[in-house]
Amino acid sequence: MKNTRNLRALAGAFPVLALSLSMQAGSITNNFDVSHDYLADGILGDTNWDGVYLGFGDVPGGNDGGDGAGATLAANANLGFPGFLTVQSTATSWAGNGDDGFFLYKMVAGDFDVSVKNSPPFDPQNYTFSGLLVRAADYPSGGPFNLTGTNAAENWMNITRFQEFGIGDSVRFATNGADTEIDYPGDNSDTNSARYFRITSPDIS
Repeated sequence: MKNTRNLRALAGAFPVLALSLSMQAGSITNNFDVSHDYLADGILGDTNWDGVYLGFGDVPGGNDGGDGAGATLAANANLGFPGFLTVQSTATSWAGNGDDGFFLYKMVAGDFDVSVKNSPPFDPQNYTFSGLLVRAADYPSGGPFNLTGTNAAENWMNITRFQEFGIGDSVRFATNGADTEIDYPGDNSDTNSARYFRITSPDIS
């Protein structure tokens, strides 16, 4: 994510930019209607989230994705725009092993159902993605997933809005650091409609 975006959680809370999560143990909803500055205060005073990554160096053993050390310039709820999470960042990435992008997250074990609303107006800056991301992380460090004790690598999936080069939305995922992107065509001039993103984990018990 490179520039300013507004997001509103719909039904619960999980992780990129903000999410909504529900599970058997209960559900969490965050409408971002309580003022909070995540850049200045992290998650202190906000009980909905387990953590926030703001740029390069926050993920232990992280990677800048080849575009330089990314940084979040603003991340606040209800301050810039009432009832929204507003994020501005530069040179950040969630691509392959790149993991220096903004990421406000909730940790879960087991099944989950998470959703977010990307609200208009959407300002399609160059190479800017905003939406929803779920990530497998090493516990408790939060570093890239490490199943065997060696060769830790990023494993995540996101659904994002893009609106550039004739692409509307994208599904992108990293498997052991290898990047795959599936793009869907869209009218890049359609900046005044909302997008609703949802990721679910099925019950495989």
